[in-house]
Amino acid sequence: MLVAGVGDRSARSAQRSTEQFRKGMKAFLYSCLVAAVSAVDEHSKSTLDGLIKDNGKTLFEATANRALR
Repeated sequence: MLVAGVGDRSARSAQRSTEQFRKGMKAFLYSCLVAAVSAVDEHSKSTLDGLIKDNGKTLFEATANRALR
């Protein structure tokens, strides 16, 4: 009977540890996702800002207009 009680406690402890590990991994992966989305957003903003030139024209439009002059 004592052995069965130890086995039950051991199983519950393992289950708790597994749940804690899963929660920790989920939080870690979510924070990685947030960081990645934030980095992509920042990169796209800086790329767009770099492309906009000459009164709202894109770099391509501004260069083409200069070539035509």
